[in-house]
Amino acid sequence: MSDTETKANAEKPNRTLRLALIGSLVVNLLLVGIVTGSVVGGRMHGDGRDGPDVGFGPLTKALDRDDRRALFKDFMAKAPDFKAERAASKADFLALADALRADPWDRAAVEAILARQGQRVPDAVHPQQSPPAHR
Repeated sequence: MSDTETKANAEKPNRTLRLALIGSLVVNLLLVGIVTGSVVGGRMHGDGRDGPDVGFGPLTKALDRDDRRALFKDFMAKAPDFKAERAASKADFLALADALRADPWDRAAVEAILARQGQRVPDAVHPQQSPPAHR
């Protein structure tokens, strides 16, 4: 083997190692940038960290921090057992999906599931209204 071949073979592992280290550095810098951006950007843009988001959308952002906290505490004190409600809703959605896929399609089953889902919504959120008169 000549000296030229030996040097070429010796440089290949060094080049591979160098590329791997550069790639690792790039990935690490990207991760640091993402973490730093989310920490700094979240505080600068007011993403709700200054009070709990009660889920009223843009109306929540219009309130100050103390009002959001008070609304959240009041909401949680009056809230029903959401785990049971969520499980029942999930079961209804799965049943609805099965009923919609059924062949032949059973309109009565679909209407029963939709009625059951509609009854789950509290009257305070969804007041009973008479349907508008059609002209």
